[in-house]
Amino acid sequence: MTKMIFGEWLPDQPALDNPGATIAKNVLPYVRTYGSFKSLQSFSTALSAACVGSVTVKDSAGTIHNHAGSGTKIEALSATKTWANISKSGNYVGASSWRWGRFGDRMIAVAPGIAPQYYDLTTSSTYLDLPGSPPKAESIATIRNFLVLGNINDGSPRPNRLNWSGYNNTELWTASIATQSDTRDLEGDGGDIQAIVPGGYGVVFQENSIWTMTYAGPPTIFRLNEVEEGRGTPAPDSVCWSGSTIYYLGQDGFYAFTGQGSRPIGAEKIDRWFFETADENSVRFVRGVVDRRNRMVIWSFRSSSTLDYNDYLLIYNWAADKWSYCQVNTEVISEYLTTDYNLDQLDTPLPNGIDTDSIPVDSEAFRGGRVSMAAFGTDHKMGTFNGTSLNAELETKEIADPSGNTLVLTGVRPLVDGASATVTVQSGTRTNQNENYQYGLSQAQNTLGKMSFRNKARYHRIRVNTTGEFNDAFGVDIDVSLGGKR
Repeated sequence: MTKMIFGEWLPDQPALDNPGATIAKNVLPYVRTYGSFKSLQSFSTALSAACVGSVTVKDSAGTIHNHAGSGTKIEALSATKTWANISKSGNYVGASSWRWGRFGDRMIAVAPGIAPQYYDLTTSSTYLDLPGSPPKAESIATIRNFLVLGNINDGSPRPNRLNWSGYNNTELWTASIATQSDTRDLEGDGGDIQAIVPGGYGVVFQENSIWTMTYAGPPTIFRLNEVEEGRGTPAPDSVCWSGSTIYYLGQDGFYAFTGQGSRPIGAEKIDRWFFETADENSVRFVRGVVDRRNRMVIWSFRSSSTLDYNDYLLIYNWAADKWSYCQVNTEVISEYLTTDYNLDQLDTPLPNGIDTDSIPVDSEAFRGGRVSMAAFGTDHKMGTFNGTSLNAELETKEIADPSGNTLVLTGVRPLVDGASATVTVQSGTRTNQNENYQYGLSQAQNTLGKMSFRNKARYHRIRVNTTGEFNDAFGVDIDVSLGGKR
C-alpha cells in the first residue's frame, strides 16, 4: 500500500498537481494532521434579541463579567447563566454593533449613533452615559493612559477622526494642553476608521490605510504615522490580536500585522476561495477572534446577503501556518472567561439538574478564568464549541501517473485515529484534466479496516468522511497499480 497524507488545505491552487488537501471541512488544522471540530453547545439563556457584540473581562477583585449587546439592550450574564438587562433607563434604539474599551475597572461601550456608555465593574448595576460629553463613535480602545474614540458620528460625521480623553481620565473631552485631550483627523484617502487596537501604542485601521499612534507628550500628545498606505480592512470586527501580532481581513485577503508592516497569510492558499464563497455585499460582517489556547485565529463570515447571521468559520493555525473551514451558524464569536465550579456548586450553572440542563462536564463553561472561544447561535444563546463533533470531510491531493498511464485503484485504508468516529470513503475519478470528478457511493470499512474498489482512470482522489469524534486524521493508505496508457 502507498501512504498519502492529506496535506495542507490549498483551495486556491489548481486541481492538477495540487500538493495539498482540496477539502478540509469541519476540522481543525494541525501541523501534520487534522482534528475534530465540535458543534456549538449553548449554556446560557437567550438574549432578548440577536447579539451584535460581546465582551468578557475580569475585574481587579477577580470577578468575571460577560456583557453582550443587541439592537436595544446591553445584558450581563449571571452565575446561573441567565442574561439580565443592565442598559441605561429607556434602553437604546438601533444599535447595529457594540464595541468595548476597558479603562481600569471601567468598561466603556460604543455603538453608531449612541452616546458612549460606561459601567464600573465593581460598583455599577447599569450602564450610563459617559460624563464629559464625549462624542458618539464606532471604534474604541485604551492606549496608554487615554481612552481613544474613532469614526466620530456625533452631529457632523467625521469617519476619519480620532478623539482621545484627558490623561488618565475618561470624563475629560474638551481639547486642552493641560489635560492632554485632543482631536486629530487622519489625512489622505484611507477612508473610514474601522478599528483601533489598544496597548502601549495604538494601531488604527482605516478602510485603506494602517496607522500607528505613539504617545509623545504635550504639545503633540500623540504622534500618528501611516505605516501602510493602500492596505486596511473592509471589516471592522475582523481585526483581532495575540501579543504583538494583529490579524485582519484586508481588501484582498488575510494578513498578519506585526508593527512595521503586514504579512499575507492567505495569499495563494485560501484568499480566492474566501472571496468566491463569501457574499461580497456582506464582507463587513466578518468577525475574528483569537483562540489563544489552540494558537488559532477564527473568522466567521456569511455566504449570502439573505442571511442575518454568519454561516461559515475560517480557521487559521498560526503555529502550523495552515487553514481549514467549518459550516456553523453564529451571530457573534468572541473570547470568553468562565467562573470556576466544583461538584458542590453545580446547582448554580445547572439549576434544573444535570438531566435537564445538560452541559458536557469538560465544557469550557466550567473552567474558571481560562480564555476560550465562545459564540452566540441563531437562538441568541451563548455557547462554546463542546458539543458533538461535526461531520467532517477531507480529500487527498490528485493521484496520477507522471507518464500519463491510467491507474487502477483497488483498496483504501483511512488513517483516522479515534475509536468514536465512523469513517467512510468515496473514490473520485476523471480521465481528462478538463473533466469534473465523478464520485461513487461512500463505502464503510471491512473487518480489515479497508474499503475495496475497482476504479480505473487517469486521475483519482480519495474523500474521507467522518461522523463522530476523532483525534487525528492523517491521510489514507491506497492500493493502486498501472492500468495502461489508454
